[in-house]
Amino acid sequence: KRASHWLLGFADTPKILRQRAWMAKWADRPHSFSGAMNAYDAAAGFKLTLMVHATRFKSAAPIRFLDPCMGSGTLIAAAASEASVESVFGSDLRSKCIDWTSHNLSFAGLGGNDAVRLFKHNAIQRFPAEVLHADISVVVANAPWGQKVRVWEDGECVTDEAVVQMIHNIVSQFPRATYGFFVR
Repeated sequence: KRASHWLLGFADTPKILRQRAWMAKWADRPHSFSGAMNAYDAAAGFKLTLMVHATRFKSAAPIRFLDPCMGSGTLIAAAASEASVESVFGSDLRSKCIDWTSHNLSFAGLGGNDAVRLFKHNAIQRFPAEVLHADISVVVANAPWGQKVRVWEDGECVTDEAVVQMIHNIVSQFPRATYGFFVR
């Protein structure tokens, strides 16, 4: 039996999150770009997804996290700063994002964490065995929404685009995970 879980959340993030040390530094991180996430938004979205996960499984088991399109690493930082997270996997299609995320994590005081593994990967393709066998429990992504997305008109698909393929691929490879996708 397959179940769908939907979460619609709005958060006045500065009020619901206590600021963590990494958040104070993140706005000044050395590597960013126009689509990069705000630290508070990333932390709030990550926390909401963790809440849904805890409700679904009623367990305090350690979290194994994946951000399949990490960009400059804001969601990776949010996950790496959480005590309940056992392992963090981050990937991006662009090689520079691996270096950027690594530098940004070090800048924010989150570098040198052996639980964080960063790798180059196209999320439309099958994930490496290390990730598939990690039993990923939570996936949160700020997908590259600037790319074209599948559009439906009168019940018929008129485009078939990369972001929708990426999400389908992730869900099919990690069917037991709890998902949080940012939509801007």
